[in-house]
Amino acid sequence: MRTAVCLYASDTLSIASSFGNSLRVRKINSRRDRRSRAMTLTVGKAVASSSAASWTPAVIIAGCALLFTVATFWWLNVRRGRIKSFEPHSFAAYIGPEKVRIRLPLVFHNTGAVPIVIQNLRLRFVGEPSTRPLPWVATRSHIKPESDDGHAFPAVFSVAGRTADQTFQEFGAPSLGFILGARDYPVALEAKLGHKRDWRTVLRFTWHAGRIVHPGNFITYENTPDGLSEDERKDVQVGLEFAQMGAGQTGSGSAKLPTVNELESGN
Repeated sequence: MRTAVCLYASDTLSIASSFGNSLRVRKINSRRDRRSRAMTLTVGKAVASSSAASWTPAVIIAGCALLFTVATFWWLNVRRGRIKSFEPHSFAAYIGPEKVRIRLPLVFHNTGAVPIVIQNLRLRFVGEPSTRPLPWVATRSHIKPESDDGHAFPAVFSVAGRTADQTFQEFGAPSLGFILGARDYPVALEAKLGHKRDWRTVLRFTWHAGRIVHPGNFITYENTPDGLSEDERKDVQVGLEFAQMGAGQTGSGSAKLPTVNELESGN
């Protein structure tokens, strides 16, 4: 009996000892695993930090190069600019009781890369808000009114990207809607563009109407300050008023100056 009890106690101590050893082994292995994971994380962070530090400049340079390429392509091939024009240094005019014609040498410059379509033009007197703008009535080949000045009816045209086109446009109506005087008028050239709904002002300039010394004849004048004396300005004013009332001048000297009806009948 004693022998059996001793054997049982020995087996129990052996099992307890084995269980304790197993727990110690598990704790040791757990510690080793934690240390291994900690070392792995530390090495991973170090590698990632080193990789980020070495690749960041390259990524920045590549990104900047890509942005520059896209921006350059857009600027050279896709960017839509605007239409600009410039103050004319001359004009041709006829001021009559039933017809008004103003011809201007105009340059249209497209500042962008893609073409811009000009659908319509008109001339508006800024200081005369109650009047209607003068519509576009013709395109000519040169500024001097002649029977062979290449009359063409208004038609839609385009201005290629980064180019400038010279044209000679004529505006007219049965009347201006006001009595033209021998003074300077602020004028706006407006255009109806293909990609816009509303009229756009492409040019503002001063029209020197005091230069029109023969309003009843369709001839060319300089669009510069007239420098007229007070008496000369009064004479021009009287001539303009008479012309708009049907008693205009027909020119002076031996050479007969052309009228707008003669020029248009020749077309």
